[in-house]
Amino acid sequence: MRHTPEGPSEAIVLRAVLAAAGRARLRTRGESMLPAIVPGTVVTVEALPLPRVVPGDVVAAAVGARIIVHRVVATAPDVLLTAGDNLPLLDPVVGPDGYLGVVPEYRAAVPPRQPDLSALGPPPRDHHRDHQHDDGPGRTRLLVPGPVAGHRSTGLDVRQCERPERPERPGCLAGPVIGISPFGALPPEALDTVLRAAGGRDLTLLVGYSFGYPQAADGGRPLLPPDSADLHVRFGSPLDPPGLAATLDFAADRVRALRPTPPAVAPPAVARPAATTPPVAAPPVAAALASAARTAAAALAAATPLTDTHGGCPR
Repeated sequence: MRHTPEGPSEAIVLRAVLAAAGRARLRTRGESMLPAIVPGTVVTVEALPLPRVVPGDVVAAAVGARIIVHRVVATAPDVLLTAGDNLPLLDPVVGPDGYLGVVPEYRAAVPPRQPDLSALGPPPRDHHRDHQHDDGPGRTRLLVPGPVAGHRSTGLDVRQCERPERPERPGCLAGPVIGISPFGALPPEALDTVLRAAGGRDLTLLVGYSFGYPQAADGGRPLLPPDSADLHVRFGSPLDPPGLAATLDFAADRVRALRPTPPAVAPPAVARPAATTPPVAAPPVAAALASAARTAAAALAAATPLTDTHGGCPR
């Protein structure tokens, strides 16, 4: 739910009104807070010191040139983590400069998040799959924006793809797409639910990217639009984002446990016909030379000791 200001200074005006009168009214728009707040609702923002805000509160905050009205999902000293009840991603971290006030009439417990499995789409048709693995999991591709050192994804399909949403790179994405980042609204355990439910569908996991607002980009991670992924799972926290290797390890461990790669089936051995050509006997001269060589080798071995002076070890 957002209030779109006429200019970037409206947050300053709202802050001044709150400081003088203690409250202000805003008309909201958008569907980010459904079902709690419907578009067009006029809400009352009240002044409240940021340290007194708790999870479940709905707050008004300035994000760039916009004022958002979203729910607090976590707090830390002097900062808030917020998200729209109906959005797939957390907002950029809200600090003292962005925080404006609370909307007390909509305070409620943070709603639990469950993955919308309809986003996975219909199951694959049988003739599109290898008939030997119709009942097993589909393929799982993990995309990362660059090289990753010290990870545990050996044996999985891990590929580098800097910007997988680009139309000129259609081969990067296959099947439903799951984004894994510190800003995902779904809890980490939701990834297990999605991997189990995917069944024979091919999946693509986007690991190490940023999504949504420009302020959400950190550590040089490529910033992708939210709709680059069908579902967004959280790993780590925006307050302390994990490294790319740790995020890839998390995804790889879950994929390896829940969607193992089907073992390769060796083709049946082809029986070769028995040889019908009789062996060729060695000529008398060649046989005599081979016999002499064996005799000389035996004599040399009898005269050679089993140890030498190279460390006292037999050669």
